[in-house]
Amino acid sequence: MRVASENRIPELDGLRGLAVLMVLAWHFIGSPSGGTDYAKPFHYLTVFGRTGVDLFFVLSGFLITGILTDHRQSPHLLPAFYARRALRIYPPYIVLIALYWTVFYVMGPTTVANADVVPVWKQVLAQVTFTWNWLMAAYNGPIAQGFTVTWSVAIEEWFYLLLPAIVIFTPPRKLALTLFTIACCSVAARVGLHLLYPSAKLAPYVLTPMRLDGLCFGGLVALVYRDADLMAELRARQDELMRWALRLCLAIPVIIALIRGKSLYAHMNLWGHLYLSIAYSMLLMAVLVCKDVRQLRSGVLQWAGRYSYSLYLFHPLFLSLVFVLAERRRRFDEWVDVGLAAIALALTIAFCVALYHVLERPLIDYGRARFSYRNGWAGSRVRPIEADVK
Repeated sequence: MRVASENRIPELDGLRGLAVLMVLAWHFIGSPSGGTDYAKPFHYLTVFGRTGVDLFFVLSGFLITGILTDHRQSPHLLPAFYARRALRIYPPYIVLIALYWTVFYVMGPTTVANADVVPVWKQVLAQVTFTWNWLMAAYNGPIAQGFTVTWSVAIEEWFYLLLPAIVIFTPPRKLALTLFTIACCSVAARVGLHLLYPSAKLAPYVLTPMRLDGLCFGGLVALVYRDADLMAELRARQDELMRWALRLCLAIPVIIALIRGKSLYAHMNLWGHLYLSIAYSMLLMAVLVCKDVRQLRSGVLQWAGRYSYSLYLFHPLFLSLVFVLAERRRRFDEWVDVGLAAIALALTIAFCVALYHVLERPLIDYGRARFSYRNGWAGSRVRPIEADVK
């Protein structure tokens, strides 16, 4: 009998594609546009793309919680879950580490990869243990542009590591309360850290204990999705649910525009990320209830969703590398800088598409064929249809 997590929902791929396109728009257009007057409108139009990470957290929490609750009675849950996650996450991540250090040893310390601020051994240790976010928090900076976005991957990896124990040892009727409690504690920790150490801008943003609310709210959506009575009630009010979800999400760029500037970090730490977690959770819930959302089935969003993990992982390295090779600041001072950003985007897409088909997809298929929640090692060779995660 097929469980909910084995039913592929195209709209989730569309949401994942939307999330990565938001991030790409911010890094390739918005962030370099902030230093010049003629380009500033693009900066303000795309700054909300930073919230794509919050949407990723909600989607990951939904998928992982769903998989674990669907198979919690399986004796093969832990080996199958961890093996599949490892085959999904590690290979591209290891390639990124290899490229990072190749760039460093060929070019020396640059903004792409460096060891001037942080010693090599500390960087390697943080990379292999998924604690780069803690390194960023300790130095209150990105350390190196070529590896900077992995702070969010680190948060998700530790969530994946710990959530199975929570699901297994928490009675099903108390799981929702447990996830909600963890989310509340995470919000309180983020607010508390900001109030105690306002100068530590990055710590509340990148540390794992302070960013669990989006993942837990996504987990709560997964539990609601598996409750037939609650879903029936929501379907009866699906139009109202979708209206509220769209209102909350459409307000995001307006809110960010109003609080932009030096106060942005303060607002986001105190209430902004909580708002985003709620808004994107409601959007996900509305999509699951309404289904067949044609806008999310568009070819562009489906394509971006398929390659979202690699696009997210590698784009900062290629973007910073192209500007370093051109000996220019990563800022749109002249039209040539726009061309450099376009070249970096094209290289990112070409590399990630090739990596997906050569490495990612074969290993994902292998994991699904060899590690079955029902039969354990070397289970059915028929690839199950289930939602993927970035």
